Parts: sequence; structure tokens; C-alpha cells
Amino acid sequence: MFLDTYEEYLEKFKDALINLKEVAPIVSSVDNLKDEKEELKFIKAFREIIRLKNSISSFSDFSWDDLGFSEQEFEDYIGKYLDLNDKVKRNQNNEKESILDEVDFELELLHKDEINVAYILELLGKVKRESGENYHKQKEALIKMIVGESKLRSKRDLIEKFIDEHLIKLSEDDNIEQVFVSYWDIEREKAIDLLCKEESLNKEGFQKLIETYLSKGDEARSTEIINLLEKKPSYRERKIIVDRLKNKIGEFIEVFIDGVN
Repeated sequence: MFLDTYEEYLEKFKDALINLKEVAPIVSSVDNLKDEKEELKFIKAFREIIRLKNSISSFSDFSWDDLGFSEQEFEDYIGKYLDLNDKVKRNQNNEKESILDEVDFELELLHKDEINVAYILELLGKVKRESGENYHKQKEALIKMIVGESKLRSKRDLIEKFIDEHLIKLSEDDNIEQVFVSYWDIEREKAIDLLCKEESLNKEGFQKLIETYLSKGDEARSTEIINLLEKKPSYRERKIIVDRLKNKIGEFIEVFIDGVN
């Protein structure tokens, strides 16, 4: 079996692009898709675009000019793709049935390993050194990059809050990393308190569960989640409660742990 040539990948990409544009001619079209069937068509069409772009960009002679699709347009569509992924996760939390529940967004296709919170800290330093209009432009560019990065997207609100409430007040002598880590720890503790209060969880048990994830990478098992509850549910209620808590714990880990350490 032979690998496709650059030209062959290019033809496949152009065909996939035609398919995408039939569903969503421009980026804003994604917001106006009439139902979940149309959203599913977009997800599948753009997922194929991502796959082909990853393949074709591995060639030394790769150029965005060859694609008929700019890098900025690609990043903007990614934002809409991730919006739909967020929507599906919200619906799962609300226990709504959806034809999108089983779709695989294959977010690993979007991972950029060099972009993490440590890298964001470097960029925050650059934002801080700017002033006036340049400060706001740099901030907007940073937020836009976060929105387009699947691993950081969930951290957007916290990072933007840090910029607005803390970064702008720092002096030249302040250490951005130390201030950011302190801020992150405080926000994480608030999130733990809120989650444990909302779901009547044993806080000490929850913290131990997170420590297990940090040390072993093991996800919480159903019995572990049930044991966190201050009031044990009936057998009939267990699956609904466990599924909801697995989603909430997963979201907590995604925001406060993954990509931070």
C-alpha cells in the first residue's frame, strides 16, 4: 500500500472543502444550521477537513495557498466545531437525548502539544508589556488562540478573568507565574467547594479522588463516586447520578488539571 502524493491529498482536500461549503458556506453559517442533522453533517465534513489538513501539512512543500482555504478560516471553523462539542457535553449533563451524543469529535486531531498553560504564561508576559491599543490587541489575539485550542478552550474564562483582574495590576517586579499559580489554586478550591456543595459530596473524599487521578491517571469508578455522596441514592437513581458526576468531575479535571502541571 502506497501513501498518497501531495497532489493526491490536495485533490481529496479540495473535494472535502466543497462538501464542507455545501453544509456551511461561511463560518457564521454554522450558527444557523437548522437542526442536529445539519450539525452532524458539518461535524463529519469538517472532521474530514482536519484529517486531510493534518496529512497534507506533513509534506515539505505544503502551502496554505494550495488549499483554497486560509489558515485563519480554518481556525475560525475550528472554533465553531469546538462550540458544537461543548453543546453536546452540555446536553449530556442535562440528560437530553441527541443524535450527536455518540459522534466522535476526535479532538486529538486538534491537539497542539506545544501549547499549554506554561506557553500561555509566556504570552501573558508579552501582553503585560504592551499598553493602550496594543494591549487590547494582544489580549484579543491570546483569547482567540485559546478558543481554537481544544486543550485550553475550557480554561478560557479563568485565563481571561486573570488578565482582567490581576495581570493589568501587576508591577514590573511581580512574578507572573507565581501570581498566576496562586490565582489558579484559589479558583480551583472555589470550584471544589461549589461542586461538593451542589452535589452533596464529601470534600475530603473528592480531593483524594483527584489526587489519585494526578498520581495514576485513573478515572473515577462508579463505586468511588457513590461513596463520595453524603446521601446514598436509590439503586434506580444511581446511573443518572453517576453519569452526571462523571461529566462534572471530567470537566473539573479538564479545566484545572489537564495541561496545567
